Amino acid sequence: MGRPGNAQSRLIAMAMALMYVRGSTAVGVHEICPQAGVYKSSVYHCFPSKQARVLAVIDTYGDTSWAFGKT
Repeated sequence: MGRPGNAQSRLIAMAMALMYVRGSTAVGVHEICPQAGVYKSSVYHCFPSKQARVLAVIDTYGDTSWAFGKT
């Protein structure tokens, strides 16, 4: 864990991949971090809330239709 590189980009990409499959409410930090190769503290440093994380995914990928449609 703690790979060099841009942790925020990896977190957004992994959050998007997991949220696309399971919906934004079903995905937690405990799943995103290991797959993105970052520590939990990095998530809280980059995104102060789950809403901020979801909005970052939407801003990055541009399509809001899937993010809030699944539960």
